[in-house]
Amino acid sequence: MISKSDPVPENPLNREAPLHELVSRLLTNYFSLGVEPLSFITPAPDAFNRNHSAIPVLDAATHVVSVGGDVANPLRLSVDQLRHDFPQHEVITALQCAGNRRHTMRTKLKEVVGLDWMDGAVMNCSWRGPRLRDVLLRAGVKGYNDNNRNINNINHDNGCDNNTNGNGTMANGANGHSDAGKNLPEMHVSFTCDQLRCQEDSYYGGSIELWRAMAVDREVILALEMNGKPLQPAYGYPVRVVVPGVAGARWVKWLDTISVGPNESPNFYQQHDYKILPPEVTSWKIAEDYWPKFPSMQCMPVNSVVAVPNDGETVTLPASGKLEVKGFAVPAGAQGPVTRVEVSADGGETWVDAELDDGGDSFNKTKSKWSWVLWRAELQVEKGSNKTIYSRATDAGGNTQQEMSLWNLRGVGYNGYGASWNVCVV
Repeated sequence: MISKSDPVPENPLNREAPLHELVSRLLTNYFSLGVEPLSFITPAPDAFNRNHSAIPVLDAATHVVSVGGDVANPLRLSVDQLRHDFPQHEVITALQCAGNRRHTMRTKLKEVVGLDWMDGAVMNCSWRGPRLRDVLLRAGVKGYNDNNRNINNINHDNGCDNNTNGNGTMANGANGHSDAGKNLPEMHVSFTCDQLRCQEDSYYGGSIELWRAMAVDREVILALEMNGKPLQPAYGYPVRVVVPGVAGARWVKWLDTISVGPNESPNFYQQHDYKILPPEVTSWKIAEDYWPKFPSMQCMPVNSVVAVPNDGETVTLPASGKLEVKGFAVPAGAQGPVTRVEVSADGGETWVDAELDDGGDSFNKTKSKWSWVLWRAELQVEKGSNKTIYSRATDAGGNTQQEMSLWNLRGVGYNGYGASWNVCVV
């Protein structure tokens, strides 16, 4: 068994599914036959993995989650108690690595620091477990009771706080200028996995704002199941945090401690990693002066990906002269669902509205604002090489992708147009 005294693996498990595998299977025959897709939910074999440590071997029968900090009644909860002592809530939501699409920023703008994620570090899954809100109420979190249903009138993020919008700037003043962070909430909920050492710290930790944890409409849960089955070890077994609309770095896996307090998690991955620094920060050395001045990433931006055809692919043009293009799109923060995807084959001069698939009622009974949509379009194109296909998404909050995001050192939060470059049509 791996223990905390063991060295961190040089290459922890990090993988993403090929886009054809991730998306094409989901869209096969759906639009042409008018039936629901085989699986709107990403199956585990196609789900991406991001880790900063080895994967611990844990036993749900003995695992305990401690709840403490600024609460009246500290708790120690078994997995069985989390499953049976609290109402269980299910949410369908996309999970994205903050660095998804980093390769595009690296190759189309300039070099960045981080894993070379392509466009597939995203998964759309069903998660089930108790609401974090209910657990914190049981612990007697101060200043809240069961009558406080939605706390957005106290502190709210306008759907995409601390993150890039379509033009690469951030909400709440966090656009690389001196007023960044003024609206950070007073209280936070920190999550810890203290099972194993990580690459940059002795444990993994992250945090979210307390208001987000307590707002019913933000649907933050302690997930025990993924896609109707117990979590697999690679995805956080026996319990992980699920924070819809928020970067995966805050979805702490193998959770063992929850703490309420006035400060964010002090962990490296909250304070010195997943932040969007201004473009003038061009080295890790310069970044040391900027990390404390800029907010940690929370919500992810509106985004879309062209999955089929992919970069550099050669495709045969049908007799109709129309090329079928497929992909997926995700909304910004809590501002979903995605309401429109446009696709262009002429460098953005003209755009065609794509057909959207939100999963249908059997997959998405509440039309989840957190979920991805799959999309399809037919584009009139001429035969030839070096074709570029763009996509741009708009969500219910009016957030729309722009052609490029601003560069940042860590290559996080990229949401320029979805694109396939160098497509050859024969």
